[in-house]
Amino acid sequence: MLAISKYPHEWASYPMIKQVYDDIIDNNTLLVDTTWTQDPAEVQDNIERWLNNDHHTVVIMNWWDDFGGYEKYIAQYQNNDRVLILDYKASWLNICDQKFINYNWNQVQPKSFEHLFLCYQGKWKHNRDAMYSMLDAWNSSHDKKGIVTLAGKNVLTNNIPAHEGDASIDNLNYTDANFYPNDIYSLGDINVWNNHFLNIVSETLSAQPVEKKPMSNEAIDKLILELEQEKFKGKTNTIIKKGKKIVEPVQGDNLNKLNQKIQELQHMKLQDIPDPNRLVWLTEKTLKPIIGSRPFVIYGDEAIYNVLNSFGLETFEDELNFTKVTITNDALPYWHSQTFEIQKGLQQLLETDLNDLYKKCLPKLEHNFHTWRKVAKDQYVSMIDKVSAFKSLSHTS
Repeated sequence: MLAISKYPHEWASYPMIKQVYDDIIDNNTLLVDTTWTQDPAEVQDNIERWLNNDHHTVVIMNWWDDFGGYEKYIAQYQNNDRVLILDYKASWLNICDQKFINYNWNQVQPKSFEHLFLCYQGKWKHNRDAMYSMLDAWNSSHDKKGIVTLAGKNVLTNNIPAHEGDASIDNLNYTDANFYPNDIYSLGDINVWNNHFLNIVSETLSAQPVEKKPMSNEAIDKLILELEQEKFKGKTNTIIKKGKKIVEPVQGDNLNKLNQKIQELQHMKLQDIPDPNRLVWLTEKTLKPIIGSRPFVIYGDEAIYNVLNSFGLETFEDELNFTKVTITNDALPYWHSQTFEIQKGLQQLLETDLNDLYKKCLPKLEHNFHTWRKVAKDQYVSMIDKVSAFKSLSHTS
């Protein structure tokens, strides 16, 4: 199998990832799985040697984890027509389609809205700690409470259905203070699930505003070209000899300054500054309220809403009517502002008839519940079709 991958063969999930590899690879196609290989320099020599062969192609992709280094791979290979950087966004739909516990519609319908919210969080991160602190403070000051978890602070371990991912990732000793259940493919204790209204999805990647780089890569390339030309046309090196203007190449300090500017611009192209066209990563955390028939709000990358909509899945911005995140302090991470807006949204829900609001959400909830598995299969077929079209074009060019 022609794949560069660090994925452990002994993991229970390896047979699935191998099937993905097998669906993509052929005798002329090398696959590079970037999971835990975020620096293109690690695989550059292998890729270059492979491409030295006629009609050989490379597919660069991720599957189980987010595509770290995506912008760097794009910067290095986007102009190579024999390299496909596969920005596939639906891998966790496919994973859950195979592995998630199969609930029927009646099993996930609410018994009550005793808990205003449910926010499952696993391992400790700064943004998750901020969400935990806000929701814990909410519970201390409001009669209408919710449930929030975080490793080392509060975990729920009872009545989790047995499934492939139900062991802790970081430790197997449930008496450890930082133990948390790695409850990937279930809704957890169904009695907890069926008594909450809003699911707060604390996604794997922390919150990012949807913004653009200071300039596009195309604009950066144009500016670099202008600076390269200035090396030979710079006014500072225009001299007069025998009454004639003569342009000499830029030299000395001026040349060093121009080269420094060019290097800074080249570095800017590699920066992982989010923009609306960046790769968006969603996991089983977002899928749980879709599978479990709950309105949800994303605490994380808000571009996930657009991705779900592009898949034909419904989101609940209109029904929940949470205010748009406003950045009040540029010095603080974006998730500080996002946490504050979610808190304001919870306050709005206190003044809302939750039963009526759930009924308004019900058509979307039912659509999502009955659609997501089809979306998973359709997205996978589209991905394989894209790879096949790329290989066909490359092999005939």
